[in-house]
Amino acid sequence: MPILNFPSHGIDDRAAAQLPSVALAIAAGNISDPAHLAALVERNLVSRDLLYTLAVMCTPEDEGGASQLIEALVAGELYGVMRFLENAGVEHLVDGVTTLAIADRADPRCLLKAMIERDWLGHIASGYVLRWIVSRWRAGDGNSASLAAAAEGVEVWCQKNKLKGGGAQHITRNVWPKYKTASHLWAAFYICQDAKIDISAAIGFQKFVSTAQWLLETASNLVPKGRRPGEAVLSLPNGWQVPPAYVLRSRTRSGVDLGIIAVWSDDLDNHDIRLTRLPPFLRARV
Repeated sequence: MPILNFPSHGIDDRAAAQLPSVALAIAAGNISDPAHLAALVERNLVSRDLLYTLAVMCTPEDEGGASQLIEALVAGELYGVMRFLENAGVEHLVDGVTTLAIADRADPRCLLKAMIERDWLGHIASGYVLRWIVSRWRAGDGNSASLAAAAEGVEVWCQKNKLKGGGAQHITRNVWPKYKTASHLWAAFYICQDAKIDISAAIGFQKFVSTAQWLLETASNLVPKGRRPGEAVLSLPNGWQVPPAYVLRSRTRSGVDLGIIAVWSDDLDNHDIRLTRLPPFLRARV
């Protein structure tokens, strides 16, 4: 069972204050009060969690990409600390491993950009395929709540925008199997974009991953028409799950759990890729 191993997991206040970018801000005297420090730590941890999550979404079968991205981020922060100490005239010693890591550091933004652009159509398609199936199923349209119908929608969208690689057969046979285990994350990502939710902020990130977990659990109980019992759209044990501590849940005053708080609309048009525009980076390219 793959579980998102967020970098922020297990980091207490003491460890957070030792994060390179946070320690640098403290040393530079840029922290005015405890609330300012808490906000800085929160932004730092959310950024790490978001970068990690996006890397997993791009390479769901290989968590090595996410590890490489986080290592590049930390190496860049360490480099910033060293430059600060040098400019301040403070003598410091760095072990060989750290020196090599800093010297060979990659730009995390470039790494992530390459991951996203390498197979952008697969990312978009997997998210909208899941959104199509779940929305039609919730509307009681069992005939349309299928992988085949969703893939046909992607094909129409690609034809309309003169995009290659979006054939329904290719989506069904290659794209969906490749990104199936992270499709709920891509679906939630684009849902939050539609809702103009800033997922780089703490509450926005929680809404994003909570929606993803809700989609995973919903789709794991959804068996399309014509499939055998147990052949759900998504497999709960195989999909990338969000740790319970990060999932927003609704509870009564007495503490009764009412379920996950998710961002969702039952308007079918909101989940129909044929009605959407190209993402900004693709509009610029076309």
